[in-house]
Amino acid sequence: MNTIAPVQAAQGRKRSRPVLPGLGFGAIACLSALLLVAGFLGHYAAALDSFSHFRVHLGLAAIVAGLAATALCRRRARLVLGIVPLLVGIYAVFTVLPFLTDLGETIAHQGDGANASGDRGAAASAEEALTLLQMNLLYKAETAPALRTIRQASADFVTLQEASPRWIEALGATGDLYPHRATCANAQLSSSVLILSKHPFDGAVICRERLRFVAGTVVLENGHRVTIGSAHLFWPWPHGQRWQLHALSPELEALPSPLLVGGDFNAVPWSASVRKFAAASATSPVRHIGATFAPAFLPAAWKAWVGLPIDNVLVSEEILVQSAETLAPTAADHLPVQVRFAIADD
Repeated sequence: MNTIAPVQAAQGRKRSRPVLPGLGFGAIACLSALLLVAGFLGHYAAALDSFSHFRVHLGLAAIVAGLAATALCRRRARLVLGIVPLLVGIYAVFTVLPFLTDLGETIAHQGDGANASGDRGAAASAEEALTLLQMNLLYKAETAPALRTIRQASADFVTLQEASPRWIEALGATGDLYPHRATCANAQLSSSVLILSKHPFDGAVICRERLRFVAGTVVLENGHRVTIGSAHLFWPWPHGQRWQLHALSPELEALPSPLLVGGDFNAVPWSASVRKFAAASATSPVRHIGATFAPAFLPAAWKAWVGLPIDNVLVSEEILVQSAETLAPTAADHLPVQVRFAIADD
């Protein structure tokens, strides 16, 4: 009996790998890696920067698909379809970890001058602590939950976006808590930006309604001055975010320090858009805030994992950040963000 042929056939089956699944995962991995690389080049083109907002999602897709392609593809294709996209995905996710979690902070220290990570701020005394609450109200949302959050947080400053006329009227009920208010009404009447403050403004307030930006300097009880800004950027390309940043840059460069700007940036903190805003204002985004926006149809438990961190607070180097967190959701599709901070002594 000839047993050689069956043995050879069995060995051939053992050596073979499924071709189509491997190629499918390889295509997903390569596409994800290509879009990741495009996102890193967002400084050169607004269209490319749009991909940077999904760096976490694309990075995880490249990692999972890259692992599958490495396991399923034949040896000659493994490097291109599996290993290279896998490494690109790992690098991409690693670059955003310091913005989202404490993981990686010991390696990726804050190096741009501003104390956005809170390392020095933790040393500030409780008596020096101030708070800023950042909220996108959603022009059509029910007002009661947000007003309740504003009262419960009782922050020193509240930066608000997407305030329609009825919102501006409803916020009048907070006048006992916030006697000082700067309102910059947008011509569209649904995207007004506001600042609520327990402390008085010093001088004129900057209002650029077409650019959806308002800022003013307030005087604290100890005589210190701090500038507070509220920004609502347009959506990324193909919308007008890059134009808006270009038009805002001269205003941002003229803002005095110490400075905090809260806003719905419609951009993640590692994007070229937020980096441009930060460079013009001499600030850095506060880290560890996490996801703040996700479509309303998603289950609440998913939003922390698939949402985007587009509601940010940017601070100058004199601001010592002690903590940053998201609060319970209101009726809006954005989570409130609360930052606790102190101001460094001169």
